[in-house]
Amino acid sequence: MNEEKAPEPIDKIPPEAFLVFREEMAKREIDLSKYNLHFYQTEEVFIVATSYKQKPAGLRGSMVGFPDYEVKILRKDNSIKSTAIAR
Repeated sequence: MNEEKAPEPIDKIPPEAFLVFREEMAKREIDLSKYNLHFYQTEEVFIVATSYKQKPAGLRGSMVGFPDYEVKILRKDNSIKSTAIAR
């Protein structure tokens, strides 16, 4: 049985991986100044999760401090593995 380890929190990710994350959010026209960023890693990927600093008016299903976007970046080549919207 192959069990994948849970992602572990880290302080930051390498600059190359962070640049890939910023480009992905720019394509989606996401204003990162409205979000807190949370960094995680596994053996395969770096994960950047975002959470709102303040809940936007009228946005249902989003809570301050809970993830809204999650981007997984492959460690081997800094490419996007997946982008999920967690609402």
